[in-house]
Amino acid sequence: MYVEDPASTPGVHALVIGVGGYRHLPGGTGPQIPDPTQFYGLGQLTSAPVSAVAVAEWLRTTADPDLWTVPLASVDLLVSPHPDVTDAVPATTEPTIANIVEAYARWRQRASTHPDNVALFYFCGHGLQFDTQRLLLASDFRANEFSPLTGAFEFESTRNASTQGLPRTQCFFVDSCAGTAPYLMSHRVVVQGLETAAVNTVGGGASSTVTVLASAPGITAEGRRNEVSYFTRALLAAFSGRAASRNVYQDWAVHTTDLGPAIDTLVRDFRGDDNQPTRQDDMRGKAELWRLAGAPPVEFTVACAPTDAHRTAELTYQRLEDADVHRLGSSPSDGAPWTVRSAAGSHRLEATFGRKEYPDTLRLVEVLPPGSPIRLRVLP
Repeated sequence: MYVEDPASTPGVHALVIGVGGYRHLPGGTGPQIPDPTQFYGLGQLTSAPVSAVAVAEWLRTTADPDLWTVPLASVDLLVSPHPDVTDAVPATTEPTIANIVEAYARWRQRASTHPDNVALFYFCGHGLQFDTQRLLLASDFRANEFSPLTGAFEFESTRNASTQGLPRTQCFFVDSCAGTAPYLMSHRVVVQGLETAAVNTVGGGASSTVTVLASAPGITAEGRRNEVSYFTRALLAAFSGRAASRNVYQDWAVHTTDLGPAIDTLVRDFRGDDNQPTRQDDMRGKAELWRLAGAPPVEFTVACAPTDAHRTAELTYQRLEDADVHRLGSSPSDGAPWTVRSAAGSHRLEATFGRKEYPDTLRLVEVLPPGSPIRLRVLP
């Protein structure tokens, strides 16, 4: 167990899985797949284990226990490193399908001991999309040549079964691709989840759930080599404040309903393009997960309209709760907007024009995480 605090009741219980080393994929340590193209050309991953460790470490060290709605109680971490980068992650239980099944059962047992616990499931590794099913691959995927998918589990049925029971708040984050594979098109595919859902249930299950997938069907989830993936960077940034909103006490807090939209925006920002749309699924209710000690950081851009006004303007801004006035000066020479890094809250933005071709323009704006573009309309 990576973290265990039995005294924290109720508490946050996390299962974190990162699969980078795949024994039977090209470059792995076991017998290889004769025709890798049958499974979408899958290979070894460097980002997945680093990303999983980043999540576990954030839970263990960065997350102030006083800021969780309930304190951190347990983190179970299963990681297989890329075969060529074994020193990049700590030694943990390997995420074979058998070990994942056992770890999942332990996690469910811990999480269900109190209705006010928070259950958090995170997986980073290879995924395949078959019809409406997201198949997640364990490190020993393809160990059985004649039944390769015994090394995989089906995510949606796993999630659906989990949310039929306690605790009332459950969060699921899946950082995987969602491509298809020739094998799936040419075989009768039956992949089980990690838990069997009941046909009929009467109350007693989760009332607040959120599921965020790193990629929509047919889309690739990416990250730079040996670095935390774009999706996991967005997830951690969202929890750290980029997904925060005001609660009923006007404190800044992260709620289950905030995470999906913020993560999608942040993935686009980190990538610099729109090529990895994320997907939010099975949203129920609204639960507060995490409070911030103060206003969260925001990053937003400001531009003047029309373009001619933007080229000649100078920008100053002030967060109204602060005394400091920040002068950014002339707009970037390439015509790009100004980038403002501040904290969430009300801001005073002023564009001034030294040659008075346009009137000075003042605007008060409320800037909320994760931040969005602002355009100052300048009248001629």
